[in-house]
Amino acid sequence: MKVNNYVLSADGLRVFIGTEARDIEPLRKYREERPAVDIALLPIDGSALMGHGLVMNASRAVEASRVLGARILIPIHYALRPILVLLQTTDSITKLMHLAAGAPDLDIIPLETGRRWTWPHVLMGDGSPPLRPAGQFADRLEKGPELLEAK
Repeated sequence: MKVNNYVLSADGLRVFIGTEARDIEPLRKYREERPAVDIALLPIDGSALMGHGLVMNASRAVEASRVLGARILIPIHYALRPILVLLQTTDSITKLMHLAAGAPDLDIIPLETGRRWTWPHVLMGDGSPPLRPAGQFADRLEKGPELLEAK
């Protein structure tokens, strides 16, 4: 099954959008040929349709974020509910947050529908965003219609 993944880049900020990301290997190949991303939006619930995996689970999303070089993971695909036999989901935001304890180099920002999160505009001299300790960005959540706004 072919999946669509995207990297958006503006003003030195690189955002990986993997709405259908499932496998780590294509991400490794991507990373071998391109610079690290700053933010990864990845599915975390491990959705499967009639037993056929559709997207990655929480632990693979953490691994994928590291492979991509992201310091921030914004989880997606965690509001789905299983439908007996047809649609299975294996992970939740709770499991991801538990995994976050073992990933101090990765800041996880779960956004509720309608919440906006703003990326800090301060950049280092080489154009890369400054390294920040995990949890640093959690206070940047605010209400708004956008999912992510890069300033």
